[in-house]
This record gives sequence, C-alpha cells and structure tokens, in this order.
Amino acid sequence: MKRIIFAFFVMFLFFEKSFSQFSGYKMLRYDEDFSYLKTQGTSDWCDPVKYIPFFDENCYLTVGGEIRELHRFYNHPNFGDETKSPHTYLWQRYCLHADFHFSRYFRTFIQGVSGFRTLSKKDLLPEFEENKLDYLQAFGEVQYPFSEENKISLRVGRQEYLFGVERMFSTRDGGNIHQTFEGATLILKLWDSKLNVFVANPVISKFDVFDDSPNYENAVYGAYFEKFGKFNPKFGNFENKFFIDLYYFGSEKKFSKYVFLPVEKENRHSFGAYLYSQNIGFNYQLEGIYQTGKLGNFDVSAYRLAADISMSVPGIFISPIFYLRTNFISGDSDSTDTEINTFNPFYSKPPVYDLVPLGPSNLISVAFGVSIYPFHRFFVRGWFYSLYRNAEQDGIYPYSVSAMSRPSVKNVVFPKEMFIGNQFIFEIEYLTRHLSISEQILYFSTGDFLKETGKGKDLLVFTTKFSFKF
Repeated sequence: MKRIIFAFFVMFLFFEKSFSQFSGYKMLRYDEDFSYLKTQGTSDWCDPVKYIPFFDENCYLTVGGEIRELHRFYNHPNFGDETKSPHTYLWQRYCLHADFHFSRYFRTFIQGVSGFRTLSKKDLLPEFEENKLDYLQAFGEVQYPFSEENKISLRVGRQEYLFGVERMFSTRDGGNIHQTFEGATLILKLWDSKLNVFVANPVISKFDVFDDSPNYENAVYGAYFEKFGKFNPKFGNFENKFFIDLYYFGSEKKFSKYVFLPVEKENRHSFGAYLYSQNIGFNYQLEGIYQTGKLGNFDVSAYRLAADISMSVPGIFISPIFYLRTNFISGDSDSTDTEINTFNPFYSKPPVYDLVPLGPSNLISVAFGVSIYPFHRFFVRGWFYSLYRNAEQDGIYPYSVSAMSRPSVKNVVFPKEMFIGNQFIFEIEYLTRHLSISEQILYFSTGDFLKETGKGKDLLVFTTKFSFKF
C-alpha cells in the first residue's frame, strides 16, 4: 500500500500543471462544469475525459472519480467504555462517475462507489464504513436556460444534498460511505442566487452489491435560498461584502426514538438563516436555526446558534489565518415536562471530529485555530476546542438524538458536571489539483462529565489520509 501511494504521489507531482478556469473539484461532483473546454485548450492531463464531445458542442460526456485511503490508529474507543484498545482500521473508497449532457436541456449523472474497511475486527457499520458496490447517485435532470446566467431545472433520482456549511445536510465525507437521498429537486438559478426546493427519502447504505434502498418511513423536504440577500456597505476604507441564505427543512419519521421515550411519530420543522462575508482579510459566518414540531404528544422547541470568525494576515511569508468558532446547541432543559428541547441535527456533519462520539445536540463549543502556508502546496493547521453540555437535564449524543451516549439510558442520572473535555488537533496537508495527502494527530482530554458517566479515558488518534481525484 505504501508503494502504491508513493507511486501516485510521484506521478501527480510530475503531471501537475497550471490551469485557468478550473476552480477545484467540488464536494458535490455533479456541480462541476467543464463546458469551458469547448473553446479553451486543455491545460491538464485529465482534461480530455472532462469534455468528450459527440454530435455537437452541447452533447458531451464528463468522466471523473476518486480514490481515498484512510488509515487510523487510536486508543480508548468511546473514551474507554469499549473493551478493545488500542484500535486500528483502514478505510478504502473508490468512486467513478459519468455526467452525460445530451443537450442544453437534459443530462444524466451516475456515480458508483465501492468502500471497504480492513485491519479491524470490530463490528462493521454499513452506513458509514463498508459498501461492496452500489451507486451513490443516479438521476436525470431536465433544465431550461433563460439566459447564460439564469435557468430552471428539475432533478429526479438518487442524489446528494449539501447546503451552506453542512449544519443540517452534509455528504458525510468524513466517513467512508456518503449519505445520499432519493427524490426530486427543483432548482431555480437567477444570476448569483439559487433556490433549491426538494422532497426525498434518505438512502440506507448496506454491505452487499446493489442492495441500497430508500427508507420510506423517513422523509425530508425543504427549500434553501442561496444568496437571498446581497449587501456591500462600506465603512471608510473597509468594504464589507456579505450575503444571506434563508432556508426551511422539514423531517417526518414514522418511528422515532428519543432516549427513554416510547417510539413515536416525529415531525420537525427547522427555520434557519445563514449570513456570511466574502472579504479580504476579515470574514465571518453567523447562523441561527430554530426547530419546532411534535414527537408523539411532546412539543419540540430547539435551536442552534453558530459563529465563525477568520482573519488573514496578507504580506507575510507563511500567510497565517486565525479562526474563532463557537456553537450553542440546545438540550432538554427539563426532562420531566412535555417539551423536548434537544436539537435534531438531521444529517449534519460532526461539529468536532468524526471519530469523537459527540454530535451537534446539547453542546456548547468554543474553538481557536490557526492555519499557515509555509511552503508551496503545504498547509499546517492547529485547533483547540473546549466543550460543554448546554443543559444539565440532558446528556450527549453521537450523531443522532435517537441514542444518548452519556449517561447510560439504562440508568439515567444526570450529573451536575457540564465540562465534557478539551480537544487538540494538529494537521499537515500537501494539496494539489488532484492530490491530497495529510497526517493528523488528535488528543482529547476528557472532562468531569465523561469521567462521571463512564471510564472517561483520554483519546489519542493518528490519521493518515490519501486522496486522489480526477
């Protein structure tokens, strides 16, 4: 394996070239647009498979893919509550996709995936770790362009969703298998703004070949208006350019489990606003989400507030960027009343780290980070997180509010300790157009709450990741 990775590394160092209109491979691969190759000459070794014309310039095929290898070694799984320690595994993910544009008005997109986990004897989690072979995405899209910048389209089939900075819907790229959905999406693009309206069912990833299926007992729907508002006020010499996204997401579950309550039908409605800037030097992101609805006979009232601030220092050799991130996520304020205040993150990415069993519910986090650019294509990052429970009468959850991880549901006694722990992350990454190689070290120092509700052992993680995209 090391020899294979080294061979890829040498080969793509050699083939890397400059490029003009290419802005980077996207997390949602169906959003990539290589139509500029109609008139521009190739500037990269893989451009010939990015625009393969057929009958005319609007009928063409784009082919792409990904190879990702992730090796991880860590001690004290679940902060020491699991018996096997230390633990190691290797995740392998292989993706291949084809985007066929029949004309200006119709296209199909198909993306297959094959993912495996080796070097481990722990029970597999099919939704996150292994899927022998299946298709992540397969949809048809009809579109009508009003002009070069404005169009309306309807996408039907299996597809991924990612909105904003993934605080409600994410691709789950940190795991080995992406989260995907099956449904319909109406997209209206007006200049810089875009409105997505969708209704879908989450797809359950399974072990075997072509056996994934939608979960028809769960449904999601909503609307996301990207760049609903655009503002550019000036304060002296400082130009503050910022945007506002507005959204609504709904979720219906026929059978929903919440901690020690009986299984009930759940309807949740999330209303959110996301404000973010695009400035030189100083930038910020502010997001607020409020949830209402019903879980059986219980009312739902929950929230999530987040603020990210970054400041770059131009003109310095290492190009440092400093970060401050905060999250305030509601938990159940009174476990004896008829109102549930625990925030449901739907399909959010983890707020801390994908290996730490700590999801975005009943959580207060404050993080400081720094990123530097010491050499061409090399990045060094460091992060410090301090984590607390928000509500005393609620525990902590992994990635779903259906299963509280601390304290034990069998003996629910909520301690007064609120401090969960501190997390330190150090990462080095080499990054090019096609290649990413990174080494990451994480140390999680457990706090009083984890020690009171379990063994509370500190967590040390070493992660090596290799990713190649084309």
